[in-house]
Amino acid sequence: MRNRRRNRTPTQSEQRRTSALESRRGRRSRAVSETVSFILVFALITGTVGVVYVSGFSGLQDARDAERFTNAERAFDVMADNLADIHHEDAPSRATELKLADAQLLLGQSHSVGVDIASRDAVDDPEKSYQPILFRTGSGSELVYENGAVIRTDPGGGAVMLREPDLVSRGTGNERELVVPMILTNPGDGRTNVGGSTTVLVRAEHAETERFPEATDTTVTLTLDTTTERAPVWARYFEAELDRDCELTGAAESTVTCSDIPVDSVYVTATYLNVEFE
Repeated sequence: MRNRRRNRTPTQSEQRRTSALESRRGRRSRAVSETVSFILVFALITGTVGVVYVSGFSGLQDARDAERFTNAERAFDVMADNLADIHHEDAPSRATELKLADAQLLLGQSHSVGVDIASRDAVDDPEKSYQPILFRTGSGSELVYENGAVIRTDPGGGAVMLREPDLVSRGTGNERELVVPMILTNPGDGRTNVGGSTTVLVRAEHAETERFPEATDTTVTLTLDTTTERAPVWARYFEAELDRDCELTGAAESTVTCSDIPVDSVYVTATYLNVEFE
């Protein structure tokens, strides 16, 4: 007959060894858990900081650039008022302060504006050239002062007229009275191109004002040569003011032509301004 195995009660020393072994296993297990938790928390914090830096910093830059451009728009509006003072009041000069903030200020390429009066010889029709004042940012957005108007253009090709020129059209049809002012900005003796992050003084000096004889009971054709981006803006403005269809002509469709506008009288003036940056 086999002897039955009896369950032996562990001695106190064996119990202490078993308890110590389990304690060591528990400490190792807790240490591994704490290490893994630390790695996960650290990775989460690092990832969050990275996402906030990338998206938040980009957002802050966009907000900063938008505010800078808004400030430039205000400055251009003030500048347009100052140049209008020279045109209307024959002021000798005006200066406008403008902060660049990583932008470029320059006089653009030469364009022209013309008034063809049917009752006169072509040689007597005023057609004058000018160089617009441009504020250009690194993103490609531009502010343009052009013949009395302020226009904003964006990289996608959109453009909007922020300030209208001083053209005056009263009446309709053959009873229309038309006043066409040309405000012609061209280089002076100083700098005409400056960039960086600095404050610039835009100084305009009155060179001359030319007043052409009034013409009555005739038709008028307005032409304005500009850029492909700004031409549609000018066309919409002329069509709204003159209640006439205008067309874009030239290879680049950069010339606005409003033909055969019937008028009772037309007045044309040209104010020449010498512009430089200090």
